Amino acid sequence: MTKSPLEKIEEHYAAIEELKNEGAAELRQDIAQKNKELADLNEKYAKLTGQKPAEGTRLRRPRITDEELKKTVLKVMATEKEGLAGTQLAEKVGQGYPRIQQFLKVNKDVLKKQGAGPGTRYFLK
Repeated sequence: MTKSPLEKIEEHYAAIEELKNEGAAELRQDIAQKNKELADLNEKYAKLTGQKPAEGTRLRRPRITDEELKKTVLKVMATEKEGLAGTQLAEKVGQGYPRIQQFLKVNKDVLKKQGAGPGTRYFLK
């Protein structure tokens, strides 16, 4: 008995899914093997030099909502009588400067801006 075109299409989709799963499984195995090789190389390096190899240096900051950020900014600014530059504020809040910039653009009613350029300082209203 011949299959209808829809049945053939469904079989092809099933075959594609199976191939995707097999490919993903192979990649997971390759990654595990490369991680093992890397661990072996790190162990050899540590034995040879007596030091651990350098880890990645990327800093990951926790994600916080605008409301949480607003509370944190207000808490930090309450202790600063002379105001803060944007970079100082970002450092004290624990977020990146671009995140603080975006927050300040959207929430102009939170802080008072004084100055322009690199000398810009922010104060509580």
